[in-house]
Amino acid sequence: MKSAIFYTYDKDITLEEAKVNTRLFHPCGDHTLASKGFVAPLGEELLYKATGKVFGKVKFENKDVPSSVVKELTEVAVSKVSEEAGRKLSKKEVSGIQEGVVHKLLPKCFTKSKEVLFVQDIKNKLLVIINASPKQADDVVAMLREVHGTLPVQPLSTEEDPINIMTDALVDSSKLKVTNITLGGKVQLEDNQGNKVSWTEDLHSASVNGIIEEGKTVSKMAIEVDGLVELTVDQHNNFSGIKISKAIMQKPEEDEDPIVAEEANLLICADELIKVRKEVNEWFGGITLNE
Repeated sequence: MKSAIFYTYDKDITLEEAKVNTRLFHPCGDHTLASKGFVAPLGEELLYKATGKVFGKVKFENKDVPSSVVKELTEVAVSKVSEEAGRKLSKKEVSGIQEGVVHKLLPKCFTKSKEVLFVQDIKNKLLVIINASPKQADDVVAMLREVHGTLPVQPLSTEEDPINIMTDALVDSSKLKVTNITLGGKVQLEDNQGNKVSWTEDLHSASVNGIIEEGKTVSKMAIEVDGLVELTVDQHNNFSGIKISKAIMQKPEEDEDPIVAEEANLLICADELIKVRKEVNEWFGGITLNE
């Protein structure tokens, strides 16, 4: 697990394998630019259920079409057609030629794939999308909503603005004493114009305080929780750079089925991630749900 994007809800949600099964992943065909669908997270089940959690996975695949090649071939084709027609082509005609170029290139292009894990924590009413871009996370939610007809989740939001809480903690780390959270070795400071400064030296130096006094606030902060998990939390309440201590991970036995060890470590990682989420929620004043 490298990153996590969180959604929450206040109504009961039951993810059903039969419904997920209606949107299985199929690889890109010769002339298909992209494909996405559900695959099994472990073994053969499309939804793996254990310890009050539901695990699933979505696979994304897309053709890597080089834009520079498309541009070059399109320009050559447009020039030829324009010369034969004795006039400048319209935008619609140029667009059609470009589509034809892409169509011819697709069978020759390499495919890239990525698998995105999602975890529903039933007890804490969380849906966590693992190792995804914000766009892919929204795609996963949209797919789950599509196959189930409804999915009343929303991006996780806290009572207190993460920016204000993280900035206060940087100025005065004593505000973290009531939590199991300690500051890591890096913050990102940003002003209201989007100008960013990354800081990895003494986080409580006069230089950092000076930058804050100039109007910059903390948009990302590296933290450590219980000495077992390191990660960076951002202004949108998402996690990145997740590192879970190997000391709590299960080592596979010599004759053990690799799936068994993978299952155990998946559960351990999910449990630790939920613990950290709860700690951060408390630090940020608790979860709030929009009406």
